Amino acid sequence: MSEISKDENVLKSAGAERAESRTDELFKKRVIAFTVGAVVLLAVLLILMCYQLIKIGVENSRKTEYITAIAELEAIKNDNSKTIEIMQKKWWIVQRARDLGYEYPDDIGD
Repeated sequence: MSEISKDENVLKSAGAERAESRTDELFKKRVIAFTVGAVVLLAVLLILMCYQLIKIGVENSRKTEYITAIAELEAIKNDNSKTIEIMQKKWWIVQRARDLGYEYPDDIGD
């Protein structure tokens, strides 16, 4: 009987070792899966962050270009409004008419 109980104990301990090794293997597989998932997630997040940084840089350069263009257009507008004020004065209109060949009755002829 003792040989049977020893064999049973050996079988039980072998089964326990197998179960333990399976548990260890499952744990290792889960750790590896978790690690791979975390690395993939971090890679995706890093790529998204780089994309956003590039996009922000492009938008900032566009904003700078727009601000520069607005400043230039405002300067042109101010210059044109001065020119319009000058061209609306009577002496400018009279001079322009004379340049085009029009004569006024009170002009002194050549």
